[in-house]
Amino acid sequence: MIRESISSETEFVYSDGSGRETRMRGVRAGYEEMEKIFSYFRK
Repeated sequence: MIRESISSETEFVYSDGSGRETRMRGVRAGYEEMEKIFSYFRK
């Protein structure tokens, strides 16, 4: 099963390792979720 949306909200947090963070928020972002996606990457 694949779930999709073209009206998702996102939040990105960037840290440079010194404790400083930059946060960004987006609206109307595309989103796709696949069921059991990590099973495709197992060795």
